[in-house]
Amino acid sequence: MTRLAVSAPILAAAILAAVSLLAPQAAEADATDYWPQCSARRAERLAEDADTAAPEKLTAAANCCAAVVLRGGGGEGKLSLAKKGRSLAAKAVELRPNEAASQYALAVLMGLVTQNDPFYEQWADGLETIPKIQKHAAIAARLDPKLNYGGPDRLLGELYSQAPAQPISIGDMKLAIQHFQKAVAAAPDFPDNRLELAEALIKKRQTAQACEQLSKIMRLDAAAQASRPASMVKAKKLKKHYCRRAARLQ
Repeated sequence: MTRLAVSAPILAAAILAAVSLLAPQAAEADATDYWPQCSARRAERLAEDADTAAPEKLTAAANCCAAVVLRGGGGEGKLSLAKKGRSLAAKAVELRPNEAASQYALAVLMGLVTQNDPFYEQWADGLETIPKIQKHAAIAARLDPKLNYGGPDRLLGELYSQAPAQPISIGDMKLAIQHFQKAVAAAPDFPDNRLELAEALIKKRQTAQACEQLSKIMRLDAAAQASRPASMVKAKKLKKHYCRRAARLQ
């Protein structure tokens, strides 16, 4: 396959955009209770003790590594921990390819490695990482769409939403909306799913549909709202800005 020549700045922007869910603000959104409360020390210990013949132990260790990095832990060893988790998840996938948890962990950890590598601009295969994340997230979504409150489809939606469009990368807002809708179907009471869908609809200038999703977020029960305070703040700001304006234009 002919490789598209891409300059380092464009390559860097494409990689960072496509894995933007792993940036600090979005990482907070994905650091749900699905990811265990782990320390870097525990992650290292689990990695050392993981039996390479036991996929469940490999996945548990990989998830612990992901949890630490997602929550901003690991310090200077963040990249090393992300790589270790990626390796563990890859082994788990090899042993048990039909396990959604290991496929999802591998997709997320691939993104975490990319985001935390200071030499991403020099990666010859940087853009090729994006379809790999896409592949494993899609498998996880097919195997267990409800995993992490629709996490696999939410990840796919973020990839399609944030990545540059073809021919540079896989960006496609129509596909992003479809996956966010699937995430909403899998976990309708998880605010982040409707918020991501609303943001994608706003980008497509479908303001009325976006406002409908934002209104539904506001009508979620108190427990659901309290579980995602940052998402609720953002949803309220978007609703105030776009929905009042849309109402005036009607």
